[in-house]
Amino acid sequence: RLGLRKPFLDPADFVRSRKMVAGDSTLAMLQGLSVLELCLVVAMKHLVDISGGGTFNFEMVYNEYKKFTQRSHSVEFFSKPVALKAFEHLVSLEFVGPADSGSSGRSLKEYQSMVLNVDEELVSTAVQLYPSCPTEVARWGTSRGMA
Repeated sequence: RLGLRKPFLDPADFVRSRKMVAGDSTLAMLQGLSVLELCLVVAMKHLVDISGGGTFNFEMVYNEYKKFTQRSHSVEFFSKPVALKAFEHLVSLEFVGPADSGSSGRSLKEYQSMVLNVDEELVSTAVQLYPSCPTEVARWGTSRGMA
């Protein structure tokens, strides 16, 4: 926002602009996920909320997703191998990544310690804007700290 009072850009303007562009592209990518992948991201968000920003693994995410689908009447439940494939796709998109770069080959992928690379508020926004998002997923995605 340039004007008479501020005729030049400063470094903070570039940082703010970069965050807006990065957030928009991540939001667009989140909106392109399948409902299963979106549910897994929401499960990760809840695990991060519960643990106060800690790590998780696929088994924890799958258990959170499973608890949600057992309460839900409109969300299809997928088997563990299908969910693991969706989780691996989220890793390839870099929405989730290893908590410790040195531990990547030492444990089974289902138990590898991971971190969510997407801001929790961005996940909530993506769920709200997701086209034809099931109502229960939308509620779950915008709630905090509980499965």
